[in-house]
Amino acid sequence: MHARLRRGRGAHAAGLATTAPAGSLVTPALTTGALSRGRQFLFVFIYPSYIFCIIESMIIIIAWIQSIVATIGSLYFSDILGYAPCVLCWYQRICMYPLVFLLAIGYIRKDTKLYTYTLPLVLLGWMIALYHCLLYYKILPASIETCKFGISCTTKYIEYFGFITIPLLSFTAFTVIGACLLIQREKAMLATSLEK
Repeated sequence: MHARLRRGRGAHAAGLATTAPAGSLVTPALTTGALSRGRQFLFVFIYPSYIFCIIESMIIIIAWIQSIVATIGSLYFSDILGYAPCVLCWYQRICMYPLVFLLAIGYIRKDTKLYTYTLPLVLLGWMIALYHCLLYYKILPASIETCKFGISCTTKYIEYFGFITIPLLSFTAFTVIGACLLIQREKAMLATSLEK
């Protein structure tokens, strides 16, 4: 009698094991994998500060890469595609090109005061780029255009997707670099306050 009951329970357990759906407690490997993927998913969305810390540690590299892309892009437009730069384009180049070297040197030296001598260049270039965009998109009247001689500041060379232009690309580049330097500034000021 007892032997029959034990055999019946064993058969019932075996039946449950064979009919259990995939991913149930009977399949620990699949369950472990699902939990691992779930933890990774929650880690990314519940702990965004971790991702921000990674970005923050590379903030100067991001600014440096952006300055390189902007510099190479401007030379590509003018020297390869033959788009002659206007006066405002030259002013923006004057502000952008030195940043390639200044950001690289500041990163190598781990200079926490890098923003003090790069941010003024970025802000000047940002304001010129903003003025250029306002002229190009006819938000400002053409009567105040500074490009009286040579290439017009509103010459249409490219218009990707109907609105992405060379002035907008320049404005975006200065905005990205400026944001990176402001983050670096806040980080340096926080470190200084903690030391005190």
